[in-house]
Amino acid sequence: MGDARQLPALRTGPRLPAGYATGVFSSRKIAAKLQTDEGKDAYRKRKWIAEPPNGWIKHILGFRQFSLRGLHRADAEWKLVLTRQ
Repeated sequence: MGDARQLPALRTGPRLPAGYATGVFSSRKIAAKLQTDEGKDAYRKRKWIAEPPNGWIKHILGFRQFSLRGLHRADAEWKLVLTRQ
């Protein structure tokens, strides 16, 4: 068996930017975007468009996780949840 220090060298595929795995990269990018007028406007619209249905599904309907496995079954379960809304 190889040494644990050698494992990252065996990885294939593109390398992620520094800080990406810890969330620092995306947090800074989003924070910078929200400082612009366009970013503030988009976030303001998001409050009215995306959040109320998600809150309704989680809080009122009590749906927080899928019970079934598999994409096809989870898709069917999601459609069932949306019919209750």
